[in-house]
Amino acid sequence: MTLVKNFEADKKLAHKPAEIIFFLVFGGDAGLIAERARRIVRLSVDDASDPFQLVRLDGDDITADPLKLVDEANTIPMFGGRRAIWIEVGAKNMLPALEQLFATPPIDCAIIVEAGALKKGAPLRDLFERAKNAYAIECYPDSREDLERLIDA
Repeated sequence: MTLVKNFEADKKLAHKPAEIIFFLVFGGDAGLIAERARRIVRLSVDDASDPFQLVRLDGDDITADPLKLVDEANTIPMFGGRRAIWIEVGAKNMLPALEQLFATPPIDCAIIVEAGALKKGAPLRDLFERAKNAYAIECYPDSREDLERLIDA
């Protein structure tokens, strides 16, 4: 299982493990989701402002054309280096496109998916939690215990 609990996410994201290429960032704290997604992008590419290294896609666009995601993930950068695809989940089911990528993972390309609150057992969450090369990262407001742990640290 590759569920990264809210309290351990910062430690896990201090360095990007080479074997982890799929990231689902989800939960009830939109600001924390965006912050952690940006951190993953910074760890995944050399220059996030370079459109050849970072591609932003909308989940609903991927649903309309599932091969678009596969093509983008397997594109070789013109000037070499690593790539990342940052996806914001929309209202439509983009699971089939992601399942294609999980079946044949891209090389030198990180896939970062931002989603809202997902219950345990949600198909998108299950896909990431079952995979050995993926993290499903919780992003919820800090609990009292989290704040105490932060103060102690």
